[in-house]
Amino acid sequence: MSETVNRNEISTLQSDLDAIETWTKNNNMKLNGIKCKEMIISFLRNETVISRLCIDELSLELVDSFKVLGVTINNKLKWQDNTEAIVKKA
Repeated sequence: MSETVNRNEISTLQSDLDAIETWTKNNNMKLNGIKCKEMIISFLRNETVISRLCIDELSLELVDSFKVLGVTINNKLKWQDNTEAIVKKA
């Protein structure tokens, strides 16, 4: 899931996540909060405070970088982490 939040706006991502969690419970499934990660991508000089996301009252792990479909993405959208992973693998 992703969301764009402008300055002085409130995030609606937690309510969207709650709706997905309700849907999964209604369909006999369960989200695994331990496997889910949260990454905040921001280019602001002054970081804004954003409330942490929760699944089943478990706060998601906040990460600076994460590997998605073989590509490592970091919270500044720079290629350094991905390049380092490729060089290390070579």
